[in-house]
Amino acid sequence: MQASGELRLAFADDLFLRRHRGLGAPVVNQFVWRFAARLPERALDAYAAELARGGLARRAVPAVVPGARRRWVPHEERHAVDHHPEPLAADAAVRTWIEARAALPHDPAAGPAWRLATAPLADGGRLVSLTVSHAVADGGALLDAMARASRAGTPRRLPPPGDLPLLVRDLRDAGGQVGAVGRWVLDGAVARVRGGRRAAAAPAAPASSASSTTARPARVDLPDDWAPPWCTVELPSAEVAHAARAHGGSQNAWFVAVAAGLVHRTGRVGPHEPVPVALPVSTRTPDDPRANATRIARVQVDPALLEHRDLGGVRAACRSAYEAVPASREPVPLALVQMAPDRLLRFLPPPPAAAVLASNLGAPPAEVASIGGVPAVAMTALAHQPGLSAADAAATGGGLLAWATDVGTTTTVAVVALDPLRVPDVAALRGHLEAELRQWVPAAEGRWVA
Repeated sequence: MQASGELRLAFADDLFLRRHRGLGAPVVNQFVWRFAARLPERALDAYAAELARGGLARRAVPAVVPGARRRWVPHEERHAVDHHPEPLAADAAVRTWIEARAALPHDPAAGPAWRLATAPLADGGRLVSLTVSHAVADGGALLDAMARASRAGTPRRLPPPGDLPLLVRDLRDAGGQVGAVGRWVLDGAVARVRGGRRAAAAPAAPASSASSTTARPARVDLPDDWAPPWCTVELPSAEVAHAARAHGGSQNAWFVAVAAGLVHRTGRVGPHEPVPVALPVSTRTPDDPRANATRIARVQVDPALLEHRDLGGVRAACRSAYEAVPASREPVPLALVQMAPDRLLRFLPPPPAAAVLASNLGAPPAEVASIGGVPAVAMTALAHQPGLSAADAAATGGGLLAWATDVGTTTTVAVVALDPLRVPDVAALRGHLEAELRQWVPAAEGRWVA
């Protein structure tokens, strides 16, 4: 954010925006509520109207000066709430409906970049879906927007641009970007000078053997219409909490262990190798208007901890990873990447995907887990990449995305597989997840949503 208060696109905002312009597949975040009974249409319409006044109501407009970042400006137009007329009677119908919501256009440049939809269930319940372009909101921004929409009257507004002309504001921002690159270079040079002698004297760290011991999957023929498989399962929260306590850890440590165990089961990492797990960490502050304010903590989960189901050890490893985040340094100056045109970035190889990203949302506030005062019985978080091909997914090395959410008496675990060679379809993914969960909550009967 500049001194004038105007909100410019952060690095992650820009990265996700470029995906809508063809530099990769767009990423659409999705929350799905499951209600036990019907919701009044007026409650959903009022909820949508509040969302259209808040932090999701924005679009990205280009700068007029090269090197300056795009600006976020208000955009309160919205799509009408999509009311599906027929009850969804089977898992396949639920899956199709959920995927179709994310496949619709979500344009962060032209707007609107979000959609609200609802569908009745054959058992008398109801699903509600909120889909949002990742360029416009990360998980923290989405949760904030949902909470404010439920409270009504407290929308988050974008800061005003100030009194300076646009040309001057853009020149200032471009200068700030150049300065950020210079500081990154200078800080790196100082760090190398200070640490040069220590680095020269220290023995080289052994290279990871994961690449040499992990079996490479055999090539399989995938259909042209392949899409990343996903599944969600609802578990009794009491059983999950009992499993976490019984093995000396928290629900978060349990979820990280489950995510790491899934990686071993897919064969992405060998059974005796540590599993690299990415843990999202929010840097969002109160009244923070940023679209994306997430950093990643990286933890190597020791296979011995998984073998002995030592959640105390997993918890300690995660704590160390969280503590290391503030001091971590980006491998390249982000401002420089953000200033680069699309045609240049197209020539850069895609970064390798994490073995698994484990995003534990925990128990969201009551206003997030309800609409119109009606509490949901379960809530699922997902991320979709409409149009992602098997070749593009495989080129990144594959990987898993996992979320956990606690609402009421239900813990929902959702997993998306971006590994078309090792996890080609829903059946394979569900088999891995069932096997992993059975060792932790063997007596629990999970409800498979899709």
